Amino acid sequence: MSERGMTLRQLVDVLRGEIAWLRIYPDRQRTDQVNCMNAQAIREAVQKYGDRIVWRIFPGYGFVMVYTD
Repeated sequence: MSERGMTLRQLVDVLRGEIAWLRIYPDRQRTDQVNCMNAQAIREAVQKYGDRIVWRIFPGYGFVMVYTD
């Protein structure tokens, strides 16, 4: 785990099999968002944003919204 907190990659590893979709706000704001509606899209987002530190998490039933730095 990072000294500053959990990365997106680490979070997704923990939630694997528990979520159906993931929404990532890569800039801590709601201006940009990445919607991952299936396992392939989640893997691609983790490839792109996986090293970013998770700032805030909003869990739901089968989904997670994540804000990253």
